[in-house]
Amino acid sequence: MADQWECDEATGLWYKGGDRSQPFASDWSPVPLGTKPVLETARALATKVLVAGMTTISGEGFPRSRLVSPGEKYVAEDFSSVTVATRQHTRKVEDIMGHGHNKVCLFWQDTQSAKHSAWVCASGEATVALAADGEKATVTITVQRLEMQDYNSHITAHGYDRWKPAILERKDGAWERVC
Repeated sequence: MADQWECDEATGLWYKGGDRSQPFASDWSPVPLGTKPVLETARALATKVLVAGMTTISGEGFPRSRLVSPGEKYVAEDFSSVTVATRQHTRKVEDIMGHGHNKVCLFWQDTQSAKHSAWVCASGEATVALAADGEKATVTITVQRLEMQDYNSHITAHGYDRWKPAILERKDGAWERVC
């Protein structure tokens, strides 16, 4: 009896026997619910994709997006920060430093897999460090919110709501899953 699979009718998730600690999807793969598997999968996607869309707010109050290449070594292991190298005289630097709009968003999408079904959105506050050479600059984003949707690994809201992403927020220096 303890080895029988049971389906939760409300969620469509499967459980083995009386153990409710690990849900499984209809393809029998484990559904990651904690913060650690979401962070690991999100970082793996971001470092594999390499190119992200970075959105800032212009002086006129409109969003502006452009492609940036944070690269693997510039995404913190715990996804608490992301660093982007750029030039000092770019619109992204102007938007962050010159207009008081330091909130930014980085967006990675998996275009490599067959379904193109995974994406990560990291939102946070940006700071700019200007190099002494007058040319180079470094933008560091302190990530405060991370959203991810990955149908292949079943990372969605609550592991079953395929219309909502999994959402993590930084609180007191630690990630907390809020959806």
